Amino acid sequence: MTKKSKIFVAAAVLGAAVVTAGIPLIGWGISTGVHNKEVRRSVLNIKSVENQIKA
Repeated sequence: MTKKSKIFVAAAVLGAAVVTAGIPLIGWGISTGVHNKEVRRSVLNIKSVENQIKA
């Protein structure tokens, strides 16, 4: 095997692994993204409440 073909095979294997792992990760990423938005919103609410208490 030449160096080029080894790199190509490694890239193909890596690509297949990324695609296989990526399908559930995309779903998980969407659900966590939604969750993170909620978390951020509640953090902002807490901060604004703290500011109101200080004021």
